[in-house]
Amino acid sequence: MYFQDWIKQNYTSDESLPSDAGVDAHSRVMLRDGRSTSSESTSDYSNDTVEKKRRFALYAGCFAIVVVAVAIAVSTLLATGVFEKEISPVQDQEGFDFSDLFGSNMPSIMPVGTLQPTITPFPTGEPSNLPSDVPSEAPSSTFQPSISPTVGVPSSSPTWVPTMAIEPISRPPVVPMDLTSETLMTFCVIADVPYNQVETEALPGQIATQMDGCEFMVHLGDLFNGDTFCDEEDYQIIRDMMLESKVPTFVVVGDNEWNDCQRGFIEIGWERWVNNFMHFENHWAHNFTVVRQPGYQENFYFIHKRTLIIGLNVVGGRVHNSTEWTQRLRTGYEWTRSVIDLNLPTGNADGVIILSHANPSVDHLELVVPFRNYVANELENKYPILYLHGDGHSYIYTPHYMRQSNLLRIQHEGGTNEPILKIMADPARYPGSVYDAFQVDRQLELMDQ
Repeated sequence: MYFQDWIKQNYTSDESLPSDAGVDAHSRVMLRDGRSTSSESTSDYSNDTVEKKRRFALYAGCFAIVVVAVAIAVSTLLATGVFEKEISPVQDQEGFDFSDLFGSNMPSIMPVGTLQPTITPFPTGEPSNLPSDVPSEAPSSTFQPSISPTVGVPSSSPTWVPTMAIEPISRPPVVPMDLTSETLMTFCVIADVPYNQVETEALPGQIATQMDGCEFMVHLGDLFNGDTFCDEEDYQIIRDMMLESKVPTFVVVGDNEWNDCQRGFIEIGWERWVNNFMHFENHWAHNFTVVRQPGYQENFYFIHKRTLIIGLNVVGGRVHNSTEWTQRLRTGYEWTRSVIDLNLPTGNADGVIILSHANPSVDHLELVVPFRNYVANELENKYPILYLHGDGHSYIYTPHYMRQSNLLRIQHEGGTNEPILKIMADPARYPGSVYDAFQVDRQLELMDQ
C-alpha cells in the first residue's frame, strides 16, 4: 500500500486512478509515464491536457496585451518629453535663473535656423502693438503681428516675433560710429569653418576679398567637422588658408579639433592644435602685446585702441574629465576677472571683448555664474562688455544678456554661407552703451555680388 500511495501522490491525482488500481509492473510503467491503465483515466488525462493548453493560451494572450500596453505608454511618454533631462534651476543671490539661458529654446533677438540671413537692425524683444513704420506689401487688417511666417525672399525689416518669450528691452537707436575716432577698432571674425569641400573652396576667396579695414582676424574655433580622427592634414588645411590673411590672425580653441576627436585621439588632437595654432599671430609682424594665462597658454589677452580683448578656452561637446573641465572653467574665470580688474578700473581700457567658441550651456556654469555676478555686483555694468562666440551655426544678437544692461552677446553663424563678420569697437567714445560701443557689419550686401 505504501508504494501505491507514493505513485498517487507523485504522478497523478486520486481521481485519475481506478479504485482498484494494482501495482503490477505494467501499471507502474503506465503511471510513471503519465499514461492511464484504463480508457476512463485516458479520457481524464486528455481533458486535463486540453485545459492546461487553454489556460496557457489565455495567460500568453494576457501577457501579450500587457506588453503592447506598456510599449504604447512608454512611446507616449517619450513623445511628450517626460523622460527628457531637465535643467536644474541654478540661481544666484539675486534670484536670476541661469537655466533660462540654456537649451534649444534659448531666446534670440534675431531669427535663427534659416538658410538665408534676415537683414535686420536690432529689433526689440517683444512684439509691438503699433503698426510698423515700414508698410508691408500686403498690410494686415489689425495691428496684431501675423502668426504665419513670411515665405520666400528674406525681409529687409525685422521679425517681431522672437523664438521664445523674453523680457522687453528698451534702448535708443544705435549711434553711427565715428569713423574718424582714433580709438575705433575693426576686426574680422570667422568660425566653424571649413566643414566640407564647398567651404574649403570658398573660404580663401572670402579671406582675400572681404577683410577691408580689418586690423586683425579671429577664428572662433571648430576648424573642421567633429567626431573625426583629427588627422594632421585637417589642421594644415585651415592653417594654410589663414596664413594667406594680410593681417595677424588669432585662433580660439574649438571642441571639434580637440575635445570631440574620436576617443583615443583627443590628446593627439590637442598636440596638433598646439603645434599648429598656439601663438599663431606671430606668423605676422605686429605690435600687439599679447599676454597668456600661466598653465593655459591657449588663453590670451591684449589691449588695442583702449579695448581689452580676451580669448578663452571654452568649448562644447563631451565632458570626458569633469575634474579637468571644472578646473579649466574656474581658473579661466578667475584669470579673466584679474585681467579686467587690472586694466579697466585703472584706466588702461574702456571696454571688454571676450572671445570663445562655445555657446554657453549648463556645462559652463563654473564660468557663467560667477562672471554674471561679477558684472552685476562688482563692475556694476559700468563698462561695455561683448561676449562673442561661434558654435551655434546661426547668427544671434542678444542685448541685455543675462539681464545685464551693459552686456551684449553675439553668436557668429560661421561657415561661408554669410560673408566674413566685421566687429567695430569704440568703448572709449561710447562707454555707457554696449550697443554703441560694439557694432556689427555682416557685409550681407556682398552676397549679391
